Amino acid sequence: MPRILRIALTCLINIIVFSANGQTTFIVESLPSITPKEDTIFISGTFNNWQVNDFLYMLHPQLDGKYSITLPIDTGTIEFKFCRGSWLKVETGKTNEYIQNRTLDCGKQKTYIARIENWQDLGGVEEFNYIVLLLFAIGFYGISILIFALRIQYRSFVFKPFFLVFNIVLIISLIGIVFYNQANFIWQSRIGMFGLVLLFLWGPLFYFYVKSIVGLKKHAISVLHFFPSFLVVLLTILRFLNFRPLDFYAYEINSELILGNLIVIWMGIVSAFFYHLLAVISLKQLF
Repeated sequence: MPRILRIALTCLINIIVFSANGQTTFIVESLPSITPKEDTIFISGTFNNWQVNDFLYMLHPQLDGKYSITLPIDTGTIEFKFCRGSWLKVETGKTNEYIQNRTLDCGKQKTYIARIENWQDLGGVEEFNYIVLLLFAIGFYGISILIFALRIQYRSFVFKPFFLVFNIVLIISLIGIVFYNQANFIWQSRIGMFGLVLLFLWGPLFYFYVKSIVGLKKHAISVLHFFPSFLVVLLTILRFLNFRPLDFYAYEINSELILGNLIVIWMGIVSAFFYHLLAVISLKQLF
């Protein structure tokens, strides 16, 4: 039997054996907003002698931004807690009070969904970010300007819609940054998904906005310019559904970046640069 065939057969047998064993999946769907991005979340319990920094029991990000781990546990009742690599960094209650060990009957429940309320070492204390207040003020100011501008009658029927859409996207981006800075990094991941959509929308909208100023004919607008944005929307939906063929997307490069986001961000930057270049070329018609 060829060597490559033997390797493939061995891998297939291992997959079948592993799949035959019972598994329990633990999902963390919410974290305190004060959780440091650089910290790692572990699960510790009776199944690993309460080791708090065993990397075999480290939670990993899912496509939808939640954190999870699947363990080969199929029977019996277990006790466990979540921590950040130390007993001084163990989970606590809303008011930072001690909480009892979590329990799970693995024979009856194969998926455990958890919400972590607080961390012992942090105690729910978070410094106020004044930049958030500034961004919120800018966003509110933008809304006021937009309402005022809509009262002005434009001669061009093309200029007005693009002025409206372009500024709405800008305001949504500013308000999104406000929510991003106030959210924990599970929700930051979800907000970031929509941020990628806005990144791909920004270039075409800016280009058509500039073209409307220099004189854009209605038939010159093509929906094909927004096709990449549609693909990113589709990708976002698949991520929320945890579409398994996209698991490679969630590969961690560091505590703040996953492989898929890195690729999409660079593609979005290239797209925005291309449309800004087209916009600059269009502006030359004014001079």
